[in-house]
Amino acid sequence: MIVSIFWLLSRKHDKNYLFYIGNYISLVVSILLIIMSKYGNQHYKMPLIPFFVPVLSFCINKIYLNILFSENRIAKYGTLLILLLTVFSHELLNAMVMIRENIISKNEVLCKKAGNIINLNTEAGDEVSILGNQCCMYLYTKRDSVSKYIYQSDLLINSNSIKIKNDYLSDIIIKKPMILIKPLDGRVERINDFYAQILSMIDKEYFVIFESGLFIVYKRK
Repeated sequence: MIVSIFWLLSRKHDKNYLFYIGNYISLVVSILLIIMSKYGNQHYKMPLIPFFVPVLSFCINKIYLNILFSENRIAKYGTLLILLLTVFSHELLNAMVMIRENIISKNEVLCKKAGNIINLNTEAGDEVSILGNQCCMYLYTKRDSVSKYIYQSDLLINSNSIKIKNDYLSDIIIKKPMILIKPLDGRVERINDFYAQILSMIDKEYFVIFESGLFIVYKRK
């Protein structure tokens, strides 16, 4: 935001200054709307990317000119190093976190174990369903989802479509998948009024075959 202000001031006499002002105002409004939505998921911030293109171009141009015309080799290559670290540091940190949490973490081990148990307790053609948003579990089960709505919680909370909700309920209640997986991340409880019918069916017609701190796996009796 601060860089954007300097960028605006540097373009004060530009013939496209009104466009730059509009770009900045749109950026501020977009940020406020994202904050007001109270959703912290990273992909919700993707609409902000176009607004940063002019500002980033301005910064890169200044850095490029500094590198190109600087006679001080330390300043030249130091600036280049700082630029590279600034651009790639976030992605490098994310990659390290992903490796630690998803490749060598306990969660990965539990998901693989649950997938193996599900495969041993089902046959080819049997279908499963995961309540909530833990879609990655399908990768370990090698079984198809009973419903096209593999990702429900946020969809159900934010959607006013009665059809979507009824379609998912029908898929579960009528088709009765061989395996139901209930994550323990609190999402199911958060919209318990929707999942109540499914949870009631689980109590009557399913039994536990695997349980961990992450989820519970149920099999149809």
